[in-house]
Formats: sequence, C-alpha cells, structure tokens
Amino acid sequence: MNLEYAIKPRTIALILGILALFLALQSIFGEYINTNILHGQYNSLPSLILDEFSVNAEQTIPTWYQVILLLGASVLLAAVAGAKHARKDPYRRYWVALALIFLYLSMDESAAIHELFSEPLHAAFHTSGILAFGWQIAAAPLLLIFGLFFLRFLFHLPSRTRNLFIVAGALYIGGAFVTDALSANLLPPNGELTLRYLVVGTLEEALEMAGQVTFIYALLSYIAEMGYGFTFRSQYVIPQQTSPEATRVPESLQQSADITANPSKKKPQLVSLFRWMILGSVLIIGVNVALVYWAVTQQAVAIPTVTNPVPVYEAIIEGFPQNEMTVTRVLGLFDSDNPAMNKFVTSLVSLYHDVIVVTVPSAQSSIVIAGDKLPFDRQALSDFLLGRGEIEFNIFDTLAIKRLIDR
Repeated sequence: MNLEYAIKPRTIALILGILALFLALQSIFGEYINTNILHGQYNSLPSLILDEFSVNAEQTIPTWYQVILLLGASVLLAAVAGAKHARKDPYRRYWVALALIFLYLSMDESAAIHELFSEPLHAAFHTSGILAFGWQIAAAPLLLIFGLFFLRFLFHLPSRTRNLFIVAGALYIGGAFVTDALSANLLPPNGELTLRYLVVGTLEEALEMAGQVTFIYALLSYIAEMGYGFTFRSQYVIPQQTSPEATRVPESLQQSADITANPSKKKPQLVSLFRWMILGSVLIIGVNVALVYWAVTQQAVAIPTVTNPVPVYEAIIEGFPQNEMTVTRVLGLFDSDNPAMNKFVTSLVSLYHDVIVVTVPSAQSSIVIAGDKLPFDRQALSDFLLGRGEIEFNIFDTLAIKRLIDR
C-alpha cells in the first residue's frame, strides 16, 4: 500500500505560524500572572503549569516546538540535497551544509550548547550591556563567515525562494542577536527577572520562531515548484513493470488538481479548520481563566513577604564588602523542583564568574551571592556563618549550581 500526500506549503506554514503565535502570547500571559498575581509563588501548581509554556525557560513546550521546527527544516534540506545529488547539481554541497547547520541548531536549541561559552567569554572580555551574555562575541564572526560562504549559493536560487530565505534569516538573526542583546541590556544588576525583561525575551523567541516557520515555508514552496517527489519503500519490494495502470495520476494528486481547478471545494476544508481553531481557542481561554482564578484565590493563603532580613542575610551583608559582590534575598528554596528560581540563578551564572546560593529552610528563602571574584569560597562562607552562630543553612557553589540546574 502506498500513501501519498500533496504538499500544501501555505496551509502548513499557517498552522505552524498559529502555533508559534499562541506559544508567544501564552508565554507573555504566564509571565504576567507569575510576576503580578502570584508574586513569586513559583512552587504553586498554576505557576508551574504556566512556566511550562514560557519561552524564556529551558526544557519547556516552546523549546520542544522550536526543536521540531529546526529539525524539520534540516530534514527538508536533506531531502533537497538528496534530489540535487541525484542530478549532480553543482550546488548540492551547499544544501548538505545547510542541512547539517540546522541539525546543529536543533541540538543547540535543546541542549543550549552556545551557553557553555557565555561564562568563559564573559570572564575573558568582561562583557556587559548588550554583550552581557558573551556568546555573541564568538557567534558574530561565524555568522559573517557563513554569510560570505553561502552568498553565491543564495543568488543562484529563484528570486522568490531567495527573498523568502533572506526574510527568514533576518527574522531569526534579528531575534537571536539583536533582541537578545536588548534583553541583556535590560537585565537589572541584581539579576531580578522583571516583566519588561521577560517580554523582550518573549519577543526574541517569537522572532526566531517566525524565521523558522518562514524558512520551512520557503523550502516547501521550493520543493513544490521544482516538482520533487519522495517515495519511501522497503528494499525488498520489487518494482513493477511500467503499465498503463502505473501511468495513471495518483488519486491524491488528482484530488489536489481538482481543488485547484475548482476553488469552491476548498471551502469545507477551511470551514473545518476554522471550527477546530474556535474549539481550540475556547479550550485555551477556559484553561487560562481557570488558572487565573486559582492564582487569585491562592493569594489569600500566599506566603507573606519577608520584611525583616533573615540573620544569615544580615551576617553576609555586615561581614563582606558590597562593592565586590551582589547579594539578593529571594523567597523560596533553591532546588531542582523550582524552575523559576533556577531561571533566576542561571541568568546570574551567565553574567558572573562566581555564584553562591545559601538556602535557609527555616525562613523558606535563599540568599544569592554573585560577583566576578567573590572574597570567599563555599568552605570559608560556611565557617564564617558557623562562627556567627548560624547552624541551619545549605550552601551551593558555582559547580554545584550548574549540576543542579542541568539535571
């Protein structure tokens, strides 16, 4: 049995674009609820659910979606490369290179490989402002080299495909470089994740997804225009001899041709798609209303904000010079089950060479200490606090923090 599907670039791009827009809007909504209604109750169930749709965190549904988009683009590029190789096209190696690049981008989106270079580059160049994250220093020259390498390939493409490639690249690079630099410049000195910072971060991811969807649309359109067809069959299937039956147009393609000749047949499909969109929108709105209602009702039993500094915080403030480090007290304990706290600490790890977190279980709070070169290590800080009579605390140094976050 053979299964045949006609490629519909616009329909596929429309669906992918709607999903990307939903994830971006849902992320902004969730960040607003977490910041302005839950007020730091990051361990509550509504917050944990909303955080799964945050584009500003790792290992979330938007991250998974972007991995799929990038991997899908890689597969389409590999398919075109195969067709070009079969025809001995002189530009086939460029398609292979693009397929490998997008395969790497999908891995990087999942594993955040580029962030491994942030701390060494930040320490080496003492980056700040728009270059605070550091990784752009290494990525910018590579981007320029790739651009020059693919310039000749780009201009050999049909004008429509070339223009779509350029638009897709501008959207993706604009999000990954320009907007990311703006969000780095908006990050407060104490590393607190404000709503403004999170909104700019959401815009960054939205532009990246828009670029990915545009690129997939460009590839699907190019495949359709070039008339490429791809068949998958077992190697044990013996090809049948050509016969009048074999030369008939497949039913799926015949239906596609009928729809093109008679646009009125598209209406039932569009009506069905519109109904599913309405049903999905009602479901999404209902779930969000329920989460907001739950969040508002939970305010009555919210953990009160600590108005007086805990003794551990006082001891650190009094015992060490503040011009060498940043000390922030945060409600909640730093652990692997607190994604919002992990996001906050991760941002500091990308900005500072040394980060230490002291958790105080009795006060249900954590003290985050960050600096390019802290005047103490984990053992020295522990001895200092014990000497001040503090006995209930846990200390995580930079290495322990990275291991906990990467779990």
